[in-house]
Amino acid sequence: MSHWRKLFNNVYLGSWDLEGREAVTLEIEKVQVEEIKNASGKSDQCPVVYFAGTKTHKGMVLNRTNARAIAAQHGNDCEKWPGKKIRLVVRQVTAFGTTTDALRVE
Repeated sequence: MSHWRKLFNNVYLGSWDLEGREAVTLEIEKVQVEEIKNASGKSDQCPVVYFAGTKTHKGMVLNRTNARAIAAQHGNDCEKWPGKKIRLVVRQVTAFGTTTDALRVE
């Protein structure tokens, strides 16, 4: 059974993309800042990491938690992250008063 979020054209990688998989190891292709619209329609500049060799070529919007996890593994200079591998997992997190699945860098 497919997650309902897969029915929509999601531009960025989400926890639903790992559905049925415990974890996935991916190689960082690039990191860039992009203008992202949030649920209320407000635009913000956010870092997005893209992965080499993926079928969808979706990027993952980096939050501070995941950016810190990558930096802890590969250093603070994000220009040196391409070519490095990270492991993504789905974890239950509480944010904005609800518990939901989220992508986390392990």
